[in-house]
Amino acid sequence: EITIQNIASITGTLIMIALGAYFTPKFSKLKLSIIVILVKMIGVLFIGFVIGKILPLDEMGKMLILLGAMSPVGNNVLSYAMVTDGDMEMATNVISLSNVVSFITISILLLIL
Repeated sequence: EITIQNIASITGTLIMIALGAYFTPKFSKLKLSIIVILVKMIGVLFIGFVIGKILPLDEMGKMLILLGAMSPVGNNVLSYAMVTDGDMEMATNVISLSNVVSFITISILLLIL
């Protein structure tokens, strides 16, 4: 019997395999990759701030919004790029760079708070 827990346990591995198959960090489009990551981080932070003002959130809810803003770009970007015949190199650059940036920003955030 396949349960949700069994499916969830292999999801991370499948994502890493999919990313590894296309992982060639050339960073030829570094400026555009940085813009995409900044728009994602600042956009989620702004939307989260607005939602935090509208909804009565406690400190934990506000922290979750902040961590969501600092989290890396999801690997769904790679899937969408593959399905739509998009720019695979750009997708892997954004994912790889956002993992590094998120590691740094979340570490700094945890030191501050």
